[in-house]
Amino acid sequence: MSATAKYMQHMSSALSSLLGDPGMKPNASDPPVKPNAWLGHAEDEISRISTAASYYDVLNVGSAVPIATVRQHYYALARVLHPDKCTLPGAQSAMAEVSVAYDTLANSVKKSLYDEYLEDIADDPTSAASYAEWEVRNQQVALPEWLSFLMLPKNYGWVTTMTFVLCAVLISPVLILSSGVAWVIFSPVLVVLKMYSPDKFDGILKRAEEERAKWNEKIKESYES
Repeated sequence: MSATAKYMQHMSSALSSLLGDPGMKPNASDPPVKPNAWLGHAEDEISRISTAASYYDVLNVGSAVPIATVRQHYYALARVLHPDKCTLPGAQSAMAEVSVAYDTLANSVKKSLYDEYLEDIADDPTSAASYAEWEVRNQQVALPEWLSFLMLPKNYGWVTTMTFVLCAVLISPVLILSSGVAWVIFSPVLVVLKMYSPDKFDGILKRAEEERAKWNEKIKESYES
């Protein structure tokens, strides 16, 4: 046997001792490994879910488990209780409860709210509000302090004044820019018109003066009336 063959045989024996023989059967004394050992038959899960006190009980998970575990339990229950696979009475409502529980516990924000709900009903057992009712009652939008201040009736006049000032500040640059653009565009036209057609240019100025005089007269009449 060559040195290379001996080396390969030695390495194969070493790996077999470390990893075990792939063809070796499990020891009869080893306990059987059952995936989702917590999962019962469909009728057992329907009964368990119908009496579950919380969404954690519905999914059969603890409050501190990672989202991956929540997802794993949800899919395990869905494979058992989905209406396409289970026609037992109560399976549809149980599956709906499982879906709601998963939607809540798989979302960190919703889970935080739900934990707060559980704390509230633990402190006050007489409160019989469901989670949906509690969520509607407690999810009030907190306005920023500056917006709450502006919405006070005593500040309406101040807010109105500041609004007009802000609009003026924003509009003034636009008006100035528009006037500058108009001057840049029409000044060459007037210069050319004055050079090559002075009569027409004088007529334009005369009409402008007449319109200005009429406008001033109307303003004067409005003041006198």
